[in-house]
Amino acid sequence: MMTKQIDAIEASLRRAWRRFVREGRVSSFYENWEQKRRGHTRYLTVMMPVQDENVVTRVQALQQRLRAIPHLDLHPPASLHLTIRGLGFRVAKRSAPDELDDALLPQVLEGIAAVARATPPFEVRLRRVNSWDTAPFIEARSGGRITATRAALAERLPFLQDFSYEGGFLPHLTVGYYNANGSNEAAVAVLRPLRYRKFGRLISPCLCVIEGPADDLYAPYDVVAEFKLTGSPGD
Repeated sequence: MMTKQIDAIEASLRRAWRRFVREGRVSSFYENWEQKRRGHTRYLTVMMPVQDENVVTRVQALQQRLRAIPHLDLHPPASLHLTIRGLGFRVAKRSAPDELDDALLPQVLEGIAAVARATPPFEVRLRRVNSWDTAPFIEARSGGRITATRAALAERLPFLQDFSYEGGFLPHLTVGYYNANGSNEAAVAVLRPLRYRKFGRLISPCLCVIEGPADDLYAPYDVVAEFKLTGSPGD
């Protein structure tokens, strides 16, 4: 089953690149995000921070090359992370499936803790540059563990609605956001020669729940909880 899942992810990653090239455009991430956030000011996400110095150095070297792309904001080192699953917007009283409030948060955190207890630490290999129309990213390969962790969270937290991804979620490390709408000709010209770069490996030790401003995506975020992965390799 895991082999089929990995094959499906690989096929989806290839389709994402072909779609980006074929559609010929970049789109402002911020305009898309404004539609999703609907005036909300705080959001929560499950992620894995990327702190390995060698990996960060290689990502920064890539970003230097990407400065040739117009209308692209690059993520600072403190923002680099592997997205696992969006939890939703923090509100005083929940009224939508992409929201959560103080009454619901303990149940959500216990669900995430249970998934962490059942998940062994796993290796993530970062290689190949790709792009959505809203953001360039590095492909993340984990032997299917990232998507399996997402599925376990969805099973534990069926009442939460994850953020939507065009073409479905792909394991990734986002390196920047396009900030305008227009042709992607310059982006393709810069990204294509970098497609098969390798950026190293890291071990994901924990699931980190963070809360940040929904109206300022590069502002510092707060760590709400951190759950070490303690499952056995056979899990």
